[in-house]
Amino acid sequence: MSQNLAVRTEPLAVLSDAPDNRILECAVAADAQAIVTGDRAMLALRAHRGIRVVSLNEYLG
Repeated sequence: MSQNLAVRTEPLAVLSDAPDNRILECAVAADAQAIVTGDRAMLALRAHRGIRVVSLNEYLG
């Protein structure tokens, strides 16, 4: 069974690409440990609020 869940997130404007900021918002709201991505702008952050931003190769490392 699936369920919709609405979570209030703090709007972020860390990156120039709005969809990337939504990913960061979700990661913060979920208390994620890491974001695994191939997006170069996100990878350049290396971390945000204690959440590591890593490539797939780094994650599997």
